[in-house]
Amino acid sequence: MRRRKLIILLGGAAAARPFAARAQQGRSLRRVALLMGIADDPEGRSRTEVFRQALRARGWTEADNIEFNYRWHAANDDEARRLAEEILQWQPDVILSNSTFMTIAAGKATSTIPIVFTNVSDPTAAGVVGSLAIVELAEEQNSALLVINDVFTTSNRHSIIAVANERRLPTLYPYKFFARDGGLMSYGIEPTGVFRQAAVYVDRILKGEKPGELPVQAPNKFELVINLKTAAALGLTVPPNLLATADEVIE
Repeated sequence: MRRRKLIILLGGAAAARPFAARAQQGRSLRRVALLMGIADDPEGRSRTEVFRQALRARGWTEADNIEFNYRWHAANDDEARRLAEEILQWQPDVILSNSTFMTIAAGKATSTIPIVFTNVSDPTAAGVVGSLAIVELAEEQNSALLVINDVFTTSNRHSIIAVANERRLPTLYPYKFFARDGGLMSYGIEPTGVFRQAAVYVDRILKGEKPGELPVQAPNKFELVINLKTAAALGLTVPPNLLATADEVIE
């Protein structure tokens, strides 16, 4: 309900006056700002490339009728707020925000520009996983760790995986690239698909649809990836029935 309320409030405010009137007179290119709450690394770039490709398939071509401006990796609320306010100076027509940090910051920074958001979790559930916390958890008998989708965990995944594996702590991660980077297993969405769907919403808004009438969508496809190399290193045996349900097994 909180996510639905967010997009309705932001979209409703944006739709209160004609969308075309907000664009600068004589502007030939529509502007899309991307507030990327992840690092500017191969994973982040692959998501934005999928987003741009999906828009090109709908007739939006860079240097022809659309342009993009990026802000990357907000590590905390203050930085997210600064990046959101900074990108508003560019006067975008639509904002794509990725992560809870960025979405909340964008919502506080503007009530007139439509915001399409992806990978948003409950802000009250967001937390920080530190090395000390992992070590303390590993000392408890029959313990395990669940890493949530968060700016901090994604950007610091290599350190988190290293400490969890060193302490032989079974850990479930939010994305498959965690498992490919050495994590025990992951269960979560395929993030590039989310950005492909976000492009659909951006396209519809740029073509005149009211943002407040676009429903918040929940993911309906999840992937289970198991890293057997890591399981062996941790001294764990993965049950055959669990392996049979995996979408990918790393051997």
